[in-house]
Amino acid sequence: MPRRTSRSPSHHAKIERRSRWFAMAAVVVGFSILIGASVWDLSTPVSSQETRTIDLSRFRLEVAETDEARRQGLSGHEPLAQEEGMLFLFAEDGVYPFWMKDMTFAIDIIWLDDGRVVDVATLPAPASGELLPATHVPSGKADTVLEINAGRAKALGIEKGVMVVLP
Repeated sequence: MPRRTSRSPSHHAKIERRSRWFAMAAVVVGFSILIGASVWDLSTPVSSQETRTIDLSRFRLEVAETDEARRQGLSGHEPLAQEEGMLFLFAEDGVYPFWMKDMTFAIDIIWLDDGRVVDVATLPAPASGELLPATHVPSGKADTVLEINAGRAKALGIEKGVMVVLP
């Protein structure tokens, strides 16, 4: 006949307490993982790089803040000097397409929202006799648009996401 060992009630109570403790620990660890995953963006590295800032305060900018000035833009304008440009100010954020009507030189167009670059495009001057000039629709809303000589944005490191300081 098999021998039966009897365990004391306190032994069973210890096992039950230990099981409850492990179950509670598992729940706490599980919730910690879920909360951590929802709070932290796990797709970006922990040591994220700071946003770069490009200082254009030395630029001389013509400001187009009226509808008429914005319509005219750089149409028929003489080519820009190295550190010149035109700044278009808008009362509210919007998707503002730009085109090259009556332009004689290529430009970079930089769309900004609160100083952060939303989009950058290089548009060529229209070819002689071209019916529809080059147009670009930005990828997001902006409150300011800056036009500078073609190639300057790349040379200055201006790209989507960087901050720009204007004069």
